Amino acid sequence: MTTHLLAPNLDPQNSATYSKTIVAHIRDTIGHKGPIISDDLYMEGSGLKFDIENKVIDCINSGHTMLIISRDVAVQSRAIEAVRNRCQNDDMFSTIVLENEKQIETIAG
Repeated sequence: MTTHLLAPNLDPQNSATYSKTIVAHIRDTIGHKGPIISDDLYMEGSGLKFDIENKVIDCINSGHTMLIISRDVAVQSRAIEAVRNRCQNDDMFSTIVLENEKQIETIAG
């Protein structure tokens, strides 16, 4: 699970939530092969509540397998719709989402 904190030695611009560099570090340097889960994107520190459509895409593109969005069904619905729309218009993004689904299904059994 990542956090919304900056790790400037790894990525001086993006928190771990939105950093391809930090997710790559978790996978390649530390060797984690399982899912990578975001911290709650509804939290103030995520910067998400007012721009969920872009931030949820950024989080997936950074390499997260699963995203947590708590409490607000309207925000969750906007996030789902943003992912659905991006999948329809971006084959590479759709492939990422499908691979994430497979990994989740494997874990869930």
